[in-house]
Amino acid sequence: MSAYSLIGRAAFAALGLALASAASAQVVITQASALAGGVSAGDAPGFPVTLSETGSYVLGSNLYPPGVSAIQITGSNVSLDLKGFTIDGGGRCSPNGIAPAVGNTCAGTVAQSWALVDIVAPRVRVFNGSIVGSAGDGVSVWGNTASSDQVLSGHRLNDLVIAHNRALGLREVDFGGLLRNIRFHLNGQEGAYLSPEAVAENVYASRNGYEGVVAVNTLNGRRVTSVLNDGSGVFVDSGLLSLAESSGNSGDGFYGSTDLANSRASANAGNGVEFSNLAYETVLLNNGARSYIASLSGCYARLYQRTTSVLTPQVQGGTPLNGSVTACP
Repeated sequence: MSAYSLIGRAAFAALGLALASAASAQVVITQASALAGGVSAGDAPGFPVTLSETGSYVLGSNLYPPGVSAIQITGSNVSLDLKGFTIDGGGRCSPNGIAPAVGNTCAGTVAQSWALVDIVAPRVRVFNGSIVGSAGDGVSVWGNTASSDQVLSGHRLNDLVIAHNRALGLREVDFGGLLRNIRFHLNGQEGAYLSPEAVAENVYASRNGYEGVVAVNTLNGRRVTSVLNDGSGVFVDSGLLSLAESSGNSGDGFYGSTDLANSRASANAGNGVEFSNLAYETVLLNNGARSYIASLSGCYARLYQRTTSVLTPQVQGGTPLNGSVTACP
């Protein structure tokens, strides 16, 4: 092999490494760089930091926006790694007393219309940190509405704490969004308000001012837990929930025409499960009203029920299947 060939191959290899390095380069965002501006094209000094270009961004410090959004993502295919840091708007909500008191002190107060993290672009991932203290929402995806070409945009949110926000923890207008390993805690309104076709796994909603988790239309969820919220624990129009828990909420445990499997509703002030299409292998303990109310076409099998409520019947409507209800002593 000639020397020229070796040199050429080495040059191409070096070019490949350079391109790979450039492709994997991460832009670091700190409080100082946010105030300086220029994080991406068109980013003005101060908050919000605008991420307008496709790429990978990471936090290098906590961010403290002064009563405005912290980050606005306008570029597609953006990955934002919080690196364990916190985006902190400064607000705090306190629990309404010790358990079993529900909700928090931010419920019913005036909230702003912006979010600490405002996503208005497709295929965005935000993960690995905390988003707290907004005077509005914690995270917003497409705001209140999305056009037909935006709603199937594939956002992913994971490994986050979203808490102490005066409005919603998460407002997601995005069909098919994926949530994983998120805690929604002490938000003034719903912990999470989701669009159709959302997928949720290991989601925990506690002491939010209204419902813990609300899904407009379909939610497919596994290990969704909702406790001590000042409303129903989980409000879902359709879909499937498995290994879910809803306890100690001021409304129903589970409300809406969902399928429920291997789950539990306990100590809710309202019904354990209301208007479910199907409940299977589900535990219903000491809910304040009825244990289970089926939808018009609903059915149930292998419910385990115990209650001190005087309302009868405890299981209302629906079609019982084999091994329908077992009353626990």
